[in-house]
Amino acid sequence: MHPSRYGQPWTGVLALAFGPLVFGALSLWSGTAHGQSLVDALISAYDTNPTLQAARAELRSVNEGVPQALSNWRPQVTVTASGGKQYIDQDSSNSRDDEFTTPREGELSVIQPLYRGGRTVAATEAAENDVQSQRASLTSVEQGVLLDAVTAYMDVWRDQAVLQLNINNERVIQRQLEATQDRFTVGEVTRTDVAQAETRLATATAERVAAQGALTASQAVYEEVVGQRPGILQAPARQFQGLPGTAEDALEIATAGNPDILASTFAEKAAQEEVREVTGELLPSLQLRGTASASEEISQRDATTKRARVLVELTVPIYQQGAVSSRVREAKQVSSQRRLELLEDRRRIEQETVSAWEGLQTAQAQILSFESGVRSAEIALEGVRQENLVGARTILDILDAEQELLDAQVNLVGSQRDEVVAAHQVLAAVGRLTARDLGLAVTLYDPETDYRRVRNRWFGLEAPNAD
Repeated sequence: MHPSRYGQPWTGVLALAFGPLVFGALSLWSGTAHGQSLVDALISAYDTNPTLQAARAELRSVNEGVPQALSNWRPQVTVTASGGKQYIDQDSSNSRDDEFTTPREGELSVIQPLYRGGRTVAATEAAENDVQSQRASLTSVEQGVLLDAVTAYMDVWRDQAVLQLNINNERVIQRQLEATQDRFTVGEVTRTDVAQAETRLATATAERVAAQGALTASQAVYEEVVGQRPGILQAPARQFQGLPGTAEDALEIATAGNPDILASTFAEKAAQEEVREVTGELLPSLQLRGTASASEEISQRDATTKRARVLVELTVPIYQQGAVSSRVREAKQVSSQRRLELLEDRRRIEQETVSAWEGLQTAQAQILSFESGVRSAEIALEGVRQENLVGARTILDILDAEQELLDAQVNLVGSQRDEVVAAHQVLAAVGRLTARDLGLAVTLYDPETDYRRVRNRWFGLEAPNAD
C-alpha cells in the first residue's frame, strides 16, 4: 500500500459536506501538514507491537521441531569413563590374599538408527506442517495487529472530530445565550427563552466533557496498539486497493487465502502425520551400534584390556502395556478434532467476510445519507434563524435546529470511521491486510530465513533473534 492511498486528508470534502461550522472544527487538526497518517500508525505497529513480535518468536520455536525430527537420522555418540580405587580380599582354604587396585575404564559408543518404523519420516513431515501452520498463524496475528491499529487510529480520529464539533457547538450556544440575554434585557424575548438557552448550554457542556472522556480512552487504546501517543491525525482517503469487486469474490478469495483457514489446513495435515508417527512405535526398529572400550587395572598384576565391536540390533515390540495403542487412538481423535476445527474456521471466515462486506456497504450508504442530512440541516438552521428575526420562530426552534445539525455532523464522522474500518476488515478476511500487501515502508519479516538457519543444524546453542 502506497502512503498516498492513506495520507491525503479529507479537509476539502469535509468542508463541503459539513459546512462552515465543521470546517472550522476540523481545520484545527485534519489539515495540518505535519499530522500523523494511518500509514505512520501501521508502520509503528508492525515494527513495535509486542503481540506481533511474540508471534514471531513462537514461530521460531516451532521451527526447531524440524531439526528435532531430523535428528533421528543422525548418530548418537557417547563417551563414558571411570576410575578409582578398589580393594580385594580373597580368602580360600589354602591362602588369603589382600590387594589394592586402581581400575580405569573408558568407552566410546556410536548408535546409528537404520529404521524406526517410519517414525522419523512421519515426525519430519508433521513438524514441517506445523511450521507452515504457524507461519499462517503469524500472518493472522499480523493482520489482527494491523486491523487493531486501523481501528484505534480511526477511533481517535472520530473522537477528535466529535470533540471539536462539541467544542464549537458549545461556543455557538454560548453566543446564542449571550444574544438571548441581551434581547431579554431590551424586552424582545422572555425569561423562558433565556432558560431554554441556558439548559442547552449545560447539555452542550456535558456532551463536550463526555467527548473528551471518549477521546482519552481511545488514545490509550491507540498507544497500546501502535506504541506511541497519537498526535494530530489525518483522515485517510476513501480509496481502498485490493478490495474484491463483489461479495461472492470476497468469499471465494477468503476461503482460499485466509490465514486462519491455511493454519487449520496445515494443522490437520500435521495431526495425520502424528498418527503415523505413533503407529510406528508398534513396528520393528533396526539400528547399528559400535563400541570401543579400553580398561586398565594397576595392581600387583597389571592388566590392560581393549575391545571393539559392531552390532546390528533388531528390536521387535511385542506388548507395551497398551500404552502405545492408547496413544494411537488419542492421535486419531486429535486428527478428527483438527478436521472439525478446519470446518469451523471455514464457516467462521465466511461469516466474518459477509459481515465485513455488508458493514462496508452500509457505511458507504450511510455516508451519502448523512452528507445529505448535513446539507439539509445547514439550510434548515439558516432558515430558522431568518424566520426568528421576523418573529416566526422561537429561540427553542433555533436551538433544536443547531442540535439537529450537530447530530448529523457527528453521524457523518462516525460513518466515515466505520467505512475505513470495514474496508480493512474485508482486506483481513481475504488475507490481504499484511505489510507486504499494503506496501508499508518497513523491513519485512522473512520467516524462511530463520527456518533455513536452523533446519539442518547439527549442534549449537545460539537462538537467532532471541533476546
